[in-house]
Amino acid sequence: MLEVAGIGMGPNNLGLAALFSQTNASRIQFFERRSEFQWHPGMLFPDATVQVSFLKDLVSMVDPTNPYSFLNFLSKQNRLYRYSHAKNSTIKRAEFNAYFRWAVESLSDHIEFNQEVKSVDWLDGQFHIQLSNGFRRAQHLVLGNGLVPKVPACAIPHLGDSVFHVSQFLKHISRLDGKRVTVVGGGQSGAEIVKLILQEKYGLPEQLNWVSSRTNYHPLDDSPFANEYFSPAYSAYFSKLPSHKRTALLNDQLMSSDGVDLTLLDEIYELMYTINYQRPKSNACRLLPDCRVADIFEAGDSMCLAIQPKTHEESMLLTSDIVILATGFEYQTPAYLEPLMPLIEFEHDRFIVNDDYSIQWAHQQSNHIYVQNAAAQQRGIADPNLSLSAWRNAKIINSILGHERYAIERQISDTVFDWSQFEQPNTTGISLALNGQA
Repeated sequence: MLEVAGIGMGPNNLGLAALFSQTNASRIQFFERRSEFQWHPGMLFPDATVQVSFLKDLVSMVDPTNPYSFLNFLSKQNRLYRYSHAKNSTIKRAEFNAYFRWAVESLSDHIEFNQEVKSVDWLDGQFHIQLSNGFRRAQHLVLGNGLVPKVPACAIPHLGDSVFHVSQFLKHISRLDGKRVTVVGGGQSGAEIVKLILQEKYGLPEQLNWVSSRTNYHPLDDSPFANEYFSPAYSAYFSKLPSHKRTALLNDQLMSSDGVDLTLLDEIYELMYTINYQRPKSNACRLLPDCRVADIFEAGDSMCLAIQPKTHEESMLLTSDIVILATGFEYQTPAYLEPLMPLIEFEHDRFIVNDDYSIQWAHQQSNHIYVQNAAAQQRGIADPNLSLSAWRNAKIINSILGHERYAIERQISDTVFDWSQFEQPNTTGISLALNGQA
């Protein structure tokens, strides 16, 4: 029987495997339905960057000497000095993908590809895992399936070569010369697609529309103070707040996690200017902020989008040959958990996540179900991000082993988040004076 079965092999469970490799635990196995590791292969654009520091790799934030750090990867590839000379302020997504694949190769004894988990049940004090090729038992589970593309309901019937999610961009994209293209979504992914198109990587379309429900194309707030949201201290504070306050904060902090890199916005604006200058009669790019896609339907060989501006009562019709949905990702409860659903506790259709990232369910005292990337509503905007992945994995490992194998940094912040811990002076005299009793 396995001590731990990890389901899914994305960056989060890969980091868990890397940290487990430095412990005495050996009965650890990860199952992945794909044939190989690729990190969002449909979005590995040449210029796409990672919006976090290289220190927020698989292991460094909790175990800087771990052999699976990004710096060790660079050293093993004989390019550590060249990387430092390049003064890279950002990392290309393709290079981080290569780093992940390097770690996968070294940890391959604990990873089984082409193994889809069909169902998980609980019998005789164990998890029974039905795989596409075999059957395994385990004491604990770590769910690392990741997020799935978020697609508007009106677009689902039309998905294919003409309407597709950004995660499938490199699979579906072809020449765009003379075509009408609409990109839906004003976040980082939408901006990356707009830049690619304006660079004429696939030819210059007749018309490019960039639709966003946001009031403008807002930059990412990555100031040092905003980055406090991506800290263990803030995650712990956030988890103790009432549900309605957590929801309000997630909305308020959206641009700290889902804004567009400012350099990328500058590049897009410069490309738009250059195209308009070189082709004065061209209408190559049209910005459509502050509106939403209300409906999509076929119009001959094209697609027609009903666009609803927030300042108008009537919808506007927009005809396109290609519609690219940069509409984000979301967490969905895995279908293989169906046998366990009656035993799992939920809050508003979401798992109730404990401090060690196990979820509340009927047999949690003896068998834990840990979740990766599934607790944004309870742990804050950093949960789907790479920033706290190593820290979360350290908490999971410490919980499984029953002792602190990885010392988790007790972060000290100058920002007061938890006002219940605020030191109050002795105000007895002041209170009496205010009440007219002095």
